[in-house]
Amino acid sequence: LADISEDPEFPPIYQAYQKRLLEIGNVDFGDLIMRPVHLLENEPAVARRMRDRFRYILVDEYQDSNVAQFRLLRSLCGPDSFVCVVGDDDQSIYRFRGAEVRNILTFPETFPDTRVVRLEQNYRSTAPILDLAGAVVARNEGRLGKNLFTERTEGELPRLVLLPDQDNEVSWVIDRVRRAERHDEAGVTAVLYRTNAQSRAFETTLLREGIPYRIVGSVRFYEREEVKDAIAFLRLLANPRDEVSFRRVINKPPRGIGARALEKILEQRVPAAGDLLLATEYALRDLSKKAGAAAGEFVELIREMAHPLDAAPPPDAARPADATPPEGDRPDETGPTGLAAIVSRIIEKSGLARFHAEQDEIKRTRKLENLEELINAAAQFPGTRDGMVEFLEGIELDSAREESTTEDARVVLITMHNTKGLEFERVIITGLEEGLFPRNDDPQELEEERRLFYVAITRARQEVTLISCRSRRVHGRFADLLPSRFLGEIPRELVEVDAEGYAGGYAGGYGGGYGADPDHPWPPGTTVYHDDYGTGQIVRAWFAGAQLCVEARFETGMTGQFFPEYTPALERIGGTGGEWEAEW
Repeated sequence: LADISEDPEFPPIYQAYQKRLLEIGNVDFGDLIMRPVHLLENEPAVARRMRDRFRYILVDEYQDSNVAQFRLLRSLCGPDSFVCVVGDDDQSIYRFRGAEVRNILTFPETFPDTRVVRLEQNYRSTAPILDLAGAVVARNEGRLGKNLFTERTEGELPRLVLLPDQDNEVSWVIDRVRRAERHDEAGVTAVLYRTNAQSRAFETTLLREGIPYRIVGSVRFYEREEVKDAIAFLRLLANPRDEVSFRRVINKPPRGIGARALEKILEQRVPAAGDLLLATEYALRDLSKKAGAAAGEFVELIREMAHPLDAAPPPDAARPADATPPEGDRPDETGPTGLAAIVSRIIEKSGLARFHAEQDEIKRTRKLENLEELINAAAQFPGTRDGMVEFLEGIELDSAREESTTEDARVVLITMHNTKGLEFERVIITGLEEGLFPRNDDPQELEEERRLFYVAITRARQEVTLISCRSRRVHGRFADLLPSRFLGEIPRELVEVDAEGYAGGYAGGYGGGYGADPDHPWPPGTTVYHDDYGTGQIVRAWFAGAQLCVEARFETGMTGQFFPEYTPALERIGGTGGEWEAEW
């Protein structure tokens, strides 16, 4: 149980839960496997009978099996059993649900005399796509190994597109979709991302461009529970007579205001002229002590949230926040500004952040990430009452546009996990930056993320595009990001690089293995100047395939990785060493 929770109260609670299930003759989902396993392992006569009855056992999607399912399979198998499992170890991507890739990796050792049959011919993708996928997953140590091939030897190289920011990412996707429409290209364009929160920018732009789309495996961004909760607070701030929003948030997160207390509050609507905050204050004398205290705190919370909206707008409110700020002009602060700061404060002060974080922990969801993306969406508006109203009006317009049918949509928005088992003519994999994909440095997680990348690539029949952005909105502000390390593992000859418009900086390396080469003009020690970061020095240089990459450390203390060929902002201003190096 320590692997599930370190809470000292968990074991006795779980024991009491299991005891109660036994007393009332019920089982939960886990018991459907655990109870038969215990029976087979502890009752040899029952095990022999089951093995005689089921001589031949076939298991599909074995790479997604968990430890309990493995024990059940092993318990059902005897000396005369014939077991056949079908699976692809490179597609084991559900570790977060308990899947154990070692089940398939160690199958030959667990079941002696195993014969491994590799089905390596692929009937979906072109050869260049399979070459890319194979190069990605080949970096994993925990795999059985295979070499995919296809008779579809034609096809263009996959593209690696380097863009300045996420707004350019969305624009690039829209342009590609429009081009497919103009040329009447067959099939669907699938836009893949790591987390559901990333769908918001694509949804908004597709709606406003009038392009039908489908979102697979999730509801639309502004229809998600946690997003609707936060928006309800904003609507109540904009209109204290909004009863729908008031009902949604008066007791969410739970504050101890029940149905009876709500009824008494609503009875005061007429004397309060429809103002529900005023009605709440009028009803305080009729509520219980607990409900009255909670209702009073709620009114105080809403009024506190309203203060910044009525204050003078922040200095940067004049510039549209959705425009990418000039690179030398980006603020140094890490917190959100404008309406994003207000939305962030609402989510925190209201308790929504804590409430949904707890739900995420219990249900293994990512609701908090959607709230973070709502903050990013609000960053496009000034932190004023007019800015908030404009934001809400935009959401309403988008909701109205969503009424249009998506049955004939030729654009699909989908997480990488949800693509399992699907295929599309064109696949665009977005958000390939460190911290987003992969998410962390855990070795086991990295291998799983690499398998997920492999799955995403192999969904494509004809075309694959990989997109990495230099910067992305994080908590309402632009943050510079490094490209995904997985891009650095791709041999240069397997992709066509498109870095037009890439402003340089934090580009990271990519390519099949790094090698030193002294015969280039950027050796370590070279003094450089960058338009944004000032004077610095090259501390490392390497070749990723045929592409030169350098790492520079600047006087400001900042360190960045660059493609010199695609970074006009980076200039050499001296040779190696020198006075600056001595001072450094």
